[in-house]
Amino acid sequence: MKTEELVIPVRADGPSPSAINIAKLIGGVDPNKVQTVIDALRNGRYLLHGVTRNYAEVEKEGVKALTPEGGNVSYWNSGSLCFGSGTDSSMAGINSAFFNYAHSGTPTGSAGTLVVARHPYLVKKLGIQDQFVHDAELTLGVDVPIGLVHILRAELIHAEAVRSRATGQRVEQILLDMLCQTLVRGYRPGELTVRRDHSLPGQC
Repeated sequence: MKTEELVIPVRADGPSPSAINIAKLIGGVDPNKVQTVIDALRNGRYLLHGVTRNYAEVEKEGVKALTPEGGNVSYWNSGSLCFGSGTDSSMAGINSAFFNYAHSGTPTGSAGTLVVARHPYLVKKLGIQDQFVHDAELTLGVDVPIGLVHILRAELIHAEAVRSRATGQRVEQILLDMLCQTLVRGYRPGELTVRRDHSLPGQC
């Protein structure tokens, strides 16, 4: 069954400067799509966590506290900070779930993995305090089980020798599209969505 194409809304005042700069960093994506993701993250009070390592464990158990992927020194991001500062500097993506902590190498190429959670849902299910802040870094200090998160994984198949910023951008293009689809059409706790691609870096 073919998935209906997602229509990206366009704000009357256009995408924000931050969304425009983020789109430039990713390359080959519509700034309106970036703005749609940022707005959905804010309105839905979503949190993102990148998975640089321990993907197999996270896929089975979720994001555990006191581990490299979820401990008190590891942050969840909200709103625009999921993409970092949003500036056009070379440091813009540092310490962000999307640009920094989602990336990893694989035996067959490159991957990007994001864990998506809704803060109100975590408050309800885990009994944590509602300390949500927009466009921020947050620590939860508790295990977040797989049944409370939606994992998105983009895999780009390529020879190790061609791994570069360009292949990283292609992973980001795929991951942004997956994130947009998930936030607009519906975040599904307990689900793993994987998209594999063999195409060379380019427009998306």
